[in-house]
Amino acid sequence: MDVRLINPFVLATTTMFEKMLDCPLKRGELGVRPARDPYQGISGVMELKGGVTGLVVLNLSRNVALQAAGAMLNEHVSELNVHVVDTVGELVSIVNGQARARLTRLRLKPAFPKVLKERFHTVAFPAGQKVIHIPFESQWGPLCVDLTISSAVEFPAALNEHEDEAALEAAAVLA
Repeated sequence: MDVRLINPFVLATTTMFEKMLDCPLKRGELGVRPARDPYQGISGVMELKGGVTGLVVLNLSRNVALQAAGAMLNEHVSELNVHVVDTVGELVSIVNGQARARLTRLRLKPAFPKVLKERFHTVAFPAGQKVIHIPFESQWGPLCVDLTISSAVEFPAALNEHEDEAALEAAAVLA
């Protein structure tokens, strides 16, 4: 998978947590996740459509989800409720939206999030695609972004009009 497609999701996640939630993240080692492995915690899932297709999953441990909801609502949240589910949906929407802004030439279309909160849940990733696993650690606990991206077309040399700036940021992220 082209690293230029992964970097915007890494940057969007770290930026959102640091700036919106005042919770810096430390990225772990990128890897490939078995597509059928179940998730724990809460996952926000968004479909990618447009110049590419795929899925983006933002998976938060229970504590990260509670703390993120509390930070966004400016109140203590101690149980999984509709506000936590809404927060996770909003967070994956923000990650997707920020990444889309960095990939403008792919003409990604907005999508609605789906939130999965069963104790062990699976995501129906497209068959035959590698699931890129991007783990993070925070002061609240672990989280990850998993994604699949495929395209029937060749990627443009620059994925957005600010590719040079984004490439410098991305190099720092993946270093």
